[in-house]
Amino acid sequence: MTTKQADTVKKLLDTLEKGYGRANQFGAEEPLDQIAYHILEGVAGKKAAEAGVSRLAKTFVDWNEVRVSSEREIEACLGEVRKEDRAVAAANVRAGLEHIYNASCRGEYSVDGWHEDHEQALQFLADIEGLDCGRAALVLWATRPPDAEYVPFAAVGRILTRVGAMKKTTSARAVMASVHELVDEADVGRLTFLLT
Repeated sequence: MTTKQADTVKKLLDTLEKGYGRANQFGAEEPLDQIAYHILEGVAGKKAAEAGVSRLAKTFVDWNEVRVSSEREIEACLGEVRKEDRAVAAANVRAGLEHIYNASCRGEYSVDGWHEDHEQALQFLADIEGLDCGRAALVLWATRPPDAEYVPFAAVGRILTRVGAMKKTTSARAVMASVHELVDEADVGRLTFLLT
């Protein structure tokens, strides 16, 4: 990869970030923590989302208890979320947990297996109210197994090809290699969020 290609990607990411916002990441590895964080972050921002997840974790035994609780009880844990946004944030967190629970109970999908098919997992997560495709991609990026390679979504390769940052390929490994040549490891999540 050339410096020009890397500069092109940096400019692309900076431009996208102006429209879509920063790719805020959450330190927890647990998928449900990540999902709740990104639902809240999309409505209320990073600090309010972190505080909300922390308070929910302290108040409830587990995420299943959050799922079966009333939206009013969930709202009570979201003090840092603007008052006018709390009802929507609480409803989205509860609905997201219900979406995952129902799919798991029907044997259709499980968070344990979503790294086997990233495209399917992305669609499953993006179906959660309040979780857009970019944030769904961040959930997958943050919860990947420690020894797992980064497998980019098909859209990442297509966009990088269109802007001239890499040659056309259908190989996920080739796209992965290009991504690691174009951006620092710290920016892979940002790229995943913005291009998805």
